[in-house]
Amino acid sequence: MKNIIDKVKEFQYTSLEYADSDDISNSTICINNNESLFLYSKVDEKATIDWATNSKESFFDGLKKTVYLIFQDQTIKKVYIEFVPEHYISEMEDMGFIITSEWVDFWNNKLEDICLEQPDSLIIRNIKENEYKIASGLQGLF
Repeated sequence: MKNIIDKVKEFQYTSLEYADSDDISNSTICINNNESLFLYSKVDEKATIDWATNSKESFFDGLKKTVYLIFQDQTIKKVYIEFVPEHYISEMEDMGFIITSEWVDFWNNKLEDICLEQPDSLIIRNIKENEYKIASGLQGLF
């Protein structure tokens, strides 16, 4: 499955960006070509689809074929898919999918630029050089 993880890097859209080969080791590959990659893993009565494509058209084409293959296993009652682009929502709903969760992730590389209001009772600052002696005397109080 390592070659699958390597191949995912060739696609613009994917649910496998942060996956490793252990995550998909028990998956069934449904589609693996230059336009898309679709696979699923089964746990109890639920299938989880992982995917990678370059276009909306290839996503929905691959999704329909994958769901059809999953449907052949009559023990599977639910299908779950993650990291679907927001502009695919209406077509997903047309296929009978519903949103079960929504992730909004943020990252900040410059925490010093964030102004956070601190309560008056807890103001933490670096001591100044002329305060070293006073601060060292507080050590015995605790």
